[in-house]
Formats: sequence, C-alpha cells, structure tokens
Amino acid sequence: MKRISVDIGGTFTDCFFAWEDQYVEAKALTTHPQPGPRLQ
Repeated sequence: MKRISVDIGGTFTDCFFAWEDQYVEAKALTTHPQPGPRLQ
C-alpha cells in the first residue's frame, strides 16, 4: 500500500510519501518571500 499525506497551511507545506518499508518527507515554504507584487 502507498500513502501520501500533504499539509498545506501557514508558513510551510509538508509532504509525506510512504510505501512498503520506505518513506520520503519534504517541507517547502507555502508563502512567497515577496507577496506584495502578486496581490496588486
């Protein structure tokens, strides 16, 4: 069985992917460092 979990919110987006006896986890910024120009 393969499992994928994603948590989007706040400052970071967290991802977790698991299969058999292995797993991978990752974290990335959700918010852009300079959001101002994109909100105009």
